[in-house]
Amino acid sequence: MGIVSNILRTTFVSAGALALSGSIALAQADGPPDKVTKWVFQPAFDQTDAGWDNGVIPWVKAVEEATQGTVLIRVEPAGALTSGSEAFREQHGHRLVRDLQREHVKAIVAKLADRPAASNNWLKAIKILLRHAVEMGIRRDDPTAGLRKMRTGSTGFRTWTEAEIERFYEAHPVGSRARLALDLLLHTGQRRADVVRIGRQNVRAGVLTNTQQKTGTEVCIPLHPDLVASLDALPKKNMTFLLTEYGKPFTPDGFGNWFRDRVVEAKLPKGLSPHGLRKAACRRLAEAGCSANQIMAISGHRNLKEVTRYTDAASRSALARSAMNTVWNLAEGTETRTGIVKPASQV
Repeated sequence: MGIVSNILRTTFVSAGALALSGSIALAQADGPPDKVTKWVFQPAFDQTDAGWDNGVIPWVKAVEEATQGTVLIRVEPAGALTSGSEAFREQHGHRLVRDLQREHVKAIVAKLADRPAASNNWLKAIKILLRHAVEMGIRRDDPTAGLRKMRTGSTGFRTWTEAEIERFYEAHPVGSRARLALDLLLHTGQRRADVVRIGRQNVRAGVLTNTQQKTGTEVCIPLHPDLVASLDALPKKNMTFLLTEYGKPFTPDGFGNWFRDRVVEAKLPKGLSPHGLRKAACRRLAEAGCSANQIMAISGHRNLKEVTRYTDAASRSALARSAMNTVWNLAEGTETRTGIVKPASQV
């Protein structure tokens, strides 16, 4: 499936609507075309303007529905797309790629030390540029090799809590597409790009086998009873488990947008994503006492460091409980002398 990426920058929503009208007409007249068009729409205002919720967002949803998922639109506030790239062009656009040295790159990113995320974005862009220069024969070396990103303090996508998972379950019962989506993500620990492709062809004798799209790693995962219940509620005629309302497989981005709406329906906070359920799956495995290698066998992680944070957190939690239990057991014999108060559950 081909993907066409477009950047749409305009000051009026109506201008964007005109630009997409041809795609809408095609979808309505002839059914969905065989490719997904991605748009980035940047109005001349941000989320604080009344036109954001009352005009832009409803329009985006209307276009995506009218084009049957073949046009996907990401909305960015005014200035979000142009400020960094324009600043970089103004400061460094006159320089030659072949003359760029390691100290130049370090100086460029160091100027953004107070904004680690922006610094990392610039470094990523420069790395891509220089790798391309090497492939094209413009340079023999890549001066960015080994340069590391700055620490941002962010842990990435937020991990779902058990309370949030339970609330989603309450809003979306067994038999719904939303419940199936969550069970697939949570009980396989796979990425959304894999979940949208998984189907009956991947299951044999109660084991789901998947070759991950991102890394090529093959994982074999015994089916969890909750996932089995969700799969049993599905019609048996479809090979792919997750389908759009039009009976077509999701694209990864289309699935992400659709799942975001299901999160809203469950009255859960913004920021909960499919990838957060992958992290919740790893957390659950760690809390159950699984080793880092056992977790990797399910999640398909290839870097031990990415997984040890889950086992480390689970170990700290277990050690904390053990430490407090020691104090509470000691307190039973010395409560009068020390004044230590038992936890409420033991009073």
